[in-house]
Parts: sequence; C-alpha cells; structure tokens
Amino acid sequence: VIKLEGERLHDDDDVVTELRFCVPPGRQEFLHHMAEFKDTLEGEYVVDEAQVPIARFTDITLVLPRGKFEVQLFGTNFRMHGKSASHAVEYGQVRRLFLLPKPDGKSVAFVLILNPPLMQGKTEYSQLVLPLETSRPVSIVTAGDKNVDLQAKEEGELAEVLPRVFKSLSGHAAVGPAAGFASSNGFHCVNCAHKTFEGHLYFLDDCLLFVNRPCCVIRYKDIKEVEFQRIDSGRTFDLVVVTKIGLENQFSAIEKTDLDAVRNFLNSKQVGGAEPPAKQARTE
Repeated sequence: VIKLEGERLHDDDDVVTELRFCVPPGRQEFLHHMAEFKDTLEGEYVVDEAQVPIARFTDITLVLPRGKFEVQLFGTNFRMHGKSASHAVEYGQVRRLFLLPKPDGKSVAFVLILNPPLMQGKTEYSQLVLPLETSRPVSIVTAGDKNVDLQAKEEGELAEVLPRVFKSLSGHAAVGPAAGFASSNGFHCVNCAHKTFEGHLYFLDDCLLFVNRPCCVIRYKDIKEVEFQRIDSGRTFDLVVVTKIGLENQFSAIEKTDLDAVRNFLNSKQVGGAEPPAKQARTE
C-alpha cells in the first residue's frame, strides 16, 4: 500500500490518496522495487499551482455561447467546462466587462467583450453573456496568487462575487448603465427587439448595448446618425442606428413613452439625428 499525502484545495476535488498493489506469492523481490517506486512517486507528487484554480463557480448559465458551465479562474486565464464543450480564455482577450441590472430585479447581465473572440467550432463569440441571479448566495474558497486582491473566502450574492473576482484577475472593472438615462418606468434600459429576438437596450456612458442575444455593442463615436421610425402611429417606435461604416442596426417595438428619454439622452451624446424635432425643423 502506498499512501499519498497531498493538499485538498477544494472539498469536491478528486485526488489520489492511496495505491494498492497485489504481490503474487513467492515474488517477494517485488517489495524492494515497490519501496523504490514509493520514494520516486512521493517525490513527484507535487501540486502544480499553475493548474490550481484561484476560484471556481459551478452551474453558471451562459446565453452566449448557450449552456451551463463550471467556470474556473486561474492567474492568467479562465476556463469554462460544459457537458459538450470546454473553453480557455486569456485575460488579455478581455477588453471590457459590463454589469447590467435587469428590469425584473432578479438578475443581472454580466457581459465580457473579447478580442480576439472565443471560437466554438466555426462560430466566433466576441461577447460572453452570463445572466447572474441576484438571490443566489455563493461562498468560495480562493487559493494561489498573493498579489490577487481577494479574500481567502469570498461570500455574497453570485451577481456580486463573480464580477468582483473577474475584476481582480482581469484588471477590468465592470461598467454599469449611465446614471443620466432612465426609462418611463425608471429603468436604465428599454424593452425592444433586435433581429427578431426580444431583449433590453442599455444606454451607457460611451455606448449602446443590447442583450441577451444577439449581443450588440455600438459606441457613440462610431454612430453616423440615428433615425426614429413609426413615431406618428401606434404605441411603439423603432430606433435605427447607422454606423460610420454603413452598418444598420434596428431596435424595434420600443414603448412610445420612452421616446423623449431616448432622444434626449442620445442628443446629449451628440449623436446625429437625435436632435429634438423643433431643432431639426430649424436646421432644415
């Protein structure tokens, strides 16, 4: 019997603690070789800290790419392990983090902008979208790098702890909605549809962001002009955003009660076509 003593870094780690060998009768010379093997094995039984996650979260749902994953965060990258696919992303690929409260008050959208994108088969994912519950408590034991600004045990709601760990390891703070925008219901976003998918359009300090899928990020400085359509009939209107390179993105079925808030906020960002109607008439 060879017993191995190693540090169990997490309660649910699978580790080898014992090896048992059967020595046939009359072959006692093998015991000498087993002693040498035991000394060699114990000398090699060293935990590789580079392969030990600093923190990990289980049962994390992703909208893009779709699935449930275990998310493991290491010193230089994070890894996502699902039933049918696993991914490794370097923190250098992470350009921005967004944390966007949903109107239902029960979850937030945690969005990671990647460049270069994550590849799954032939599909590129430039954004990862994680809906995180605000009522799910988590308690994780962290390990590893002393330079990481984390407690030995991080506790709180999932929607707070996961972004906090990502901030510490990636160096990016999660950006929230702009304080200067509020819909008619007091939210930082408006309900709408984009490419037949229903979702929420958020107004941030430097960009528009639509979630959940397809996730769309448009910086104000890249917008040539916006157009408000169907504002004279019905209860909703459409917002068409034209970029300087000629791409059009349409956000449909926005409540008419949010028209002034959307127009005024985009006008404050000096976006073309967002001027109030009276000013547009004088310009013409």
